[in-house]
Amino acid sequence: MCVKNTQKKDMLDLLMGFVGRDDRTITAIIMAGIAFVYLKLGRRTFMSENKKRISTKQAYKTILTEYPDALNVNQVAEILRTSRRTVYMMLKESKLDYVLVGRKYMVSKIDLIKFLLN
Repeated sequence: MCVKNTQKKDMLDLLMGFVGRDDRTITAIIMAGIAFVYLKLGRRTFMSENKKRISTKQAYKTILTEYPDALNVNQVAEILRTSRRTVYMMLKESKLDYVLVGRKYMVSKIDLIKFLLN
């Protein structure tokens, strides 16, 4: 779904009519216009039509290749750019699948990729 030229022209005409107003008014009008377009045309308008969702298999082959197949909590925290404590909370809340190896939590790379894709 694409924004039609007439809709683009209408939005530009609306925005150009407010030239000379103060910055806060213009910002509010632009935000309202963006919200209108988003609600009217849907979320897919802002996504490129040629971008397809990557499959788990493709992601497994291309991302996180430098990491092992079984990740410890430190590695998961590094990948997600969060703290270890946050990762432990995610594991406790069952947001990520894990296996206990002795006292260590291990997350499979494929499960982390599935989590990232969803």
